[in-house]
Amino acid sequence: MKPEAKSAILGILTRVSERDGSANKTKLLKLLYLADIEHYRRTDETLTGFDWIFYFYGPWAPQYDALLSQLEAEGALRREAWAAAGEFEGERMIATAPVDLSNVIGM
Repeated sequence: MKPEAKSAILGILTRVSERDGSANKTKLLKLLYLADIEHYRRTDETLTGFDWIFYFYGPWAPQYDALLSQLEAEGALRREAWAAAGEFEGERMIATAPVDLSNVIGM
């Protein structure tokens, strides 16, 4: 895993928040994968250094859960539970301090 993986996660969460959206663990993983693919197309290397595999319905990396836990322990990421009319519930991921995604992926 590369050090840029942390910044990429926080940058994606910041960008999602700037667009008045939210991301759960699965959505964040898929957006991170797409950022990695795009970075690979331009540079011939992944941004995160993750070992991506396809698992059930989409991409997954063994390093992902550990990195989320580390970011949460560092206070850079927090999880917030939500519920809608008692029918749906989930957990959104929030970056505690904004990270400019364009600085991370070189847009």
